[in-house]
Amino acid sequence: MFALILFACVGSLLAVAQLKCTNENVSPEIRQQMLDFHNDHRHGEGKPPLEWDCELEQKAETVFEPENGLVNTGKIKGHAVNDYAYLPPAAGEIKFNNDVKPALEYWWSKKRAFYNNMANGSNKKVGCTYQVFDYLVNVVCVYMPTL
Repeated sequence: MFALILFACVGSLLAVAQLKCTNENVSPEIRQQMLDFHNDHRHGEGKPPLEWDCELEQKAETVFEPENGLVNTGKIKGHAVNDYAYLPPAAGEIKFNNDVKPALEYWWSKKRAFYNNMANGSNKKVGCTYQVFDYLVNVVCVYMPTL
């Protein structure tokens, strides 16, 4: 039993270590949590798991307009994109459960374009990021393959 628990812990740490991208805005732990959310929900729909893609994460970073905090998803061509903006109840460090998970839950619950991007069995990879501008939090995910 101990060996099984140890194996699960080591496996989880290795998975997080593999999700290191050059974008320092998103921690490896939050990357893993975003990927796990996608894959847990996709599994419930009988869809294959997604892989994290640092290049897609970097594409997601390009949508932010730093001068005004707006998001322009039109900058990303040929990929499905989900975006979500909200005012968190408190400022501070971004936490998955408080700040990122609500966006993912919203997308999944809508059963429309956002959901279709998350659940599409043709999608093989995902990359997500977020940005805080003043008190506004923006979460963006980009999916592959190309459209």
